Amino acid sequence: MMIPLPPSVRLCMLATMLLMLGACASGDVSDLPPASQSDMDMSSGEMSPELDMRAPADMRKPAEDMRLSDMAGTPDMADMPDMPDMPDLPLPEDMADMTPPEPSYVACAVGEQVPDGACLPADELDFGQLTDAQVRTLGVRLLNDGSVPVIVSALTLPSPYLAEHVTFSMAGAPATPMALPHELGPGERSFVLVTLAGGVQMATLPDGALEISVQAQGMETVSVALRGALQGCAMGRANCDMNPQTGCETTPASDPLHCGGCDQPCDLPQVLTSTCAQSACGIGVCEDDWRDCDATAQTGCEAHIKTSLAHCGGCGKPCDFANAQESCEEGSCTFGGCEGNFDDCDGDVESNGCESYLLEDNAHCGGCNQPCAVASAVAQCVLGSCQFQGCVSGSYDLNNDLSDGCEYSCSPTSTTDLPDLDYIDANCDGIDGDVARAVFVSAGLGDDSNPGTRQLPFATITRALDTAQVTSGIDQVLVDGGTYTEQVTLSNGIALAGGYESSQGWGRSQLSIPQVQWTGEASGRVIALRGTNLTADTLVEQLAFTAGDASSSGASSYAM
Repeated sequence: MMIPLPPSVRLCMLATMLLMLGACASGDVSDLPPASQSDMDMSSGEMSPELDMRAPADMRKPAEDMRLSDMAGTPDMADMPDMPDMPDLPLPEDMADMTPPEPSYVACAVGEQVPDGACLPADELDFGQLTDAQVRTLGVRLLNDGSVPVIVSALTLPSPYLAEHVTFSMAGAPATPMALPHELGPGERSFVLVTLAGGVQMATLPDGALEISVQAQGMETVSVALRGALQGCAMGRANCDMNPQTGCETTPASDPLHCGGCDQPCDLPQVLTSTCAQSACGIGVCEDDWRDCDATAQTGCEAHIKTSLAHCGGCGKPCDFANAQESCEEGSCTFGGCEGNFDDCDGDVESNGCESYLLEDNAHCGGCNQPCAVASAVAQCVLGSCQFQGCVSGSYDLNNDLSDGCEYSCSPTSTTDLPDLDYIDANCDGIDGDVARAVFVSAGLGDDSNPGTRQLPFATITRALDTAQVTSGIDQVLVDGGTYTEQVTLSNGIALAGGYESSQGWGRSQLSIPQVQWTGEASGRVIALRGTNLTADTLVEQLAFTAGDASSSGASSYAM
């Protein structure tokens, strides 16, 4: 038996052999001192320093003093004859092949001689003809005859064959099932046991094959042919009562008690009588009040037409009111009321159920027949409440009363609106003039303690002019028809315009001219309207001014 040496030792021995061969060629082998075991370090492969110490004294010189001529009896290299070619030396046996080992395995069919039987001559498992009481198991052996593992990864075979991967600890011992994938070590073996059971019907099984997937040098497939036949009744007949006196009494293709095979009765839900055709169960007669509405035999007569909402009173008659509660009672659909915030506002529950969603329906906002609509405006029902979204283009809500919607129609032409004799509302705020820049005066409705708005006007023109003079952004005094007994003193740049009718929403016309009258005399003059140091355009429009007669001799009377 050869004991392999470490690579370093083998290299050292090879070097020593080459040195010895060189010494023999020069004829000086006898002059070499014998080497002891200590002369070579076998563990490292290096020569021991003691080898130099055994050399003749005249050869023990420092390396730098050594010369070829100093060696006694050493011929001149130039005079030496040519050396013959040296033959190739064979390497030690354990160094001859450094190629890594490759996996190797043997697979063969062994039939019923598992686990130690001899391989069958062909890769085939023949089960012969099996009666209904017979079960036969045959095997395929896998042996790893290499030096590295292989892996059995998968089994594939046709029905009705069954396969199991097992191992045997020893001959005759019970098989141990092994899950796949399974690693098969060097020298180990495993088996694939294939089982076929007989049946009650006659049948010749089609040729098939057991395929074993083995991972060795890549993925490989071991294929073993399968042969077998079932011996029983003639095709289409079966001995289901296992009574030889009755023979093959059953026709599984049409027998509801053995439909498709023995002891496979047709037992479908809610089916009173079943049928069997081409080995498939069918529905003959349903139980009372049950129907096969889905036309699927496997579910039987699945619909109870007295209570089913989907088939109330018959197949395809749903009991379903939109957005409502309903029930099927004795095959009749009953309305149970609207859900949540839905209501039946059109009174036609049969066709559309509870059609109105009261939280968002503009026609039924918060309740049936409660429309969400504002004249000349956009409105939306939100959470059951009608919310004004704004006037449509060209319409305005000037009275802040949505009961009449956006009651004022106007087309704006300018953002600046001074009173004019054409009475044009240029900025569509409802009057000729600018409501936001004006104070209002009404002899009949006003009070000088009021804020001067259209709703609460001043009583005198003087109070309005004084307010405009000291209030930023106010530069118009708009006067209602009536009589004003006061002297009016104009303010620089503040417009004074009459012709307004408070009773007509402060509309303007030529029929409503304010009358300003003054009879008071001062400094020999009676003046109804006066202006001093006016440097900016100051409008006075559509008012009548009357100055009374002077009361003193030589006094004058001026309307303006």
